Amino acid sequence: MKCFKQLIISSVSIFFILTLAGFACDITLKTTAEVSNNKVYLKDIASQFPKELSDFYVSNSPFINGTLIITKGYLKSLFKNKGLTPTICGKKITITRKAFFLTQETVRQLTGLKALNFISSMPIALPYNKYNLRLKSMKKNGRFVWIVISVFKGKKLYRNVGISAKITSTQLVPIASCDIRRGDIITQSKITLKKVIVPANKPILKTENSIKGCVAITDIRKGQFFTTSNTKKRVLVKKGDIVKVTVVENSISINTVAKALRNGFDKDIIPIMYENSKKVITAKVIGNKQVLVQ
Repeated sequence: MKCFKQLIISSVSIFFILTLAGFACDITLKTTAEVSNNKVYLKDIASQFPKELSDFYVSNSPFINGTLIITKGYLKSLFKNKGLTPTICGKKITITRKAFFLTQETVRQLTGLKALNFISSMPIALPYNKYNLRLKSMKKNGRFVWIVISVFKGKKLYRNVGISAKITSTQLVPIASCDIRRGDIITQSKITLKKVIVPANKPILKTENSIKGCVAITDIRKGQFFTTSNTKKRVLVKKGDIVKVTVVENSISINTVAKALRNGFDKDIIPIMYENSKKVITAKVIGNKQVLVQ
């Protein structure tokens, strides 16, 4: 019983110590904060502070989509310059600036053009506010279009935003007919054709022949484009391989063997050497360790 009472007394003592420690902080910093104005005030970054210091100026806000770190030491120096010495709890706070984003979909809705590939970097970040957007102008030059969106704060024009894009039509391109795992050989059965809007500046492979026999270097989901980033050509012949040589001349076909002197992809022209005669000729890669001489 005595031990139990001591435990209760110890627990109560710890509670009062922690409570007093909490009250010892004039200012308690948050760990993160998001601001929408151009300036950061104490009320933006602290969860606890004296009411009279609510609008104490701390710093300019970070750039849109940027971050700013305010440290305890920095705040102490600010208060010291004003002759103030509040106690501060918390080491630092990371501040981000809230933004309004002008998105691709918004531009498509304003222009009525759904098949747009944007050349301008999107989305466009603006200082956070409630804006009204209007299409000011749209000038076309062939498949290219220059769009100007007027951004209003209420009834007052805030700024005009220029956006360049390219009008696209749907194209029949190869896409994955099933999920393809990294390292798989891409065969005809894994390819299907579909009419789609092809994104600008994306290295899409647009013919089946450029894809068949390639190796998936990343997982490719069903319906995904084949690109130079998720596929690569498969080396069918490696330097030093003993390859099967098919020699075709005057409708006569002769099979023999030779040594490959260079790596080769499908349809590559590579040098080969007959080991008995040491004669070097060129041949076309037509399969796995197979070449054709015509």
